[in-house]
Amino acid sequence: MSSVNFSPTSLFKSTLHKYIAIIVFLIAWQILPTLGLVNQIFIPTPTTILNEMYRLCLDGTLQYNTLVSLWRVFSGFLLALIVALPLGFLLGGFF
Repeated sequence: MSSVNFSPTSLFKSTLHKYIAIIVFLIAWQILPTLGLVNQIFIPTPTTILNEMYRLCLDGTLQYNTLVSLWRVFSGFLLALIVALPLGFLLGGFF
């Protein structure tokens, strides 16, 4: 039977590795387009994304488009439910 090491130091190290990986990824994401190694049209920097998100929040565009998207998701789910539920009962009754 194998024993699992749940010591505080191993938990701290694994958590630290996860955060370091995320930080390295974000730094690389910021630096590569800034230096021109990656085209900013295809991969904008995180600061560009956050600035645009802030601007869209201020003028209400982000909230409106989020609600429109949620409406589409829920109406599609409702339509699928209306079609699939009776069909499932119908098919289930014949087998």
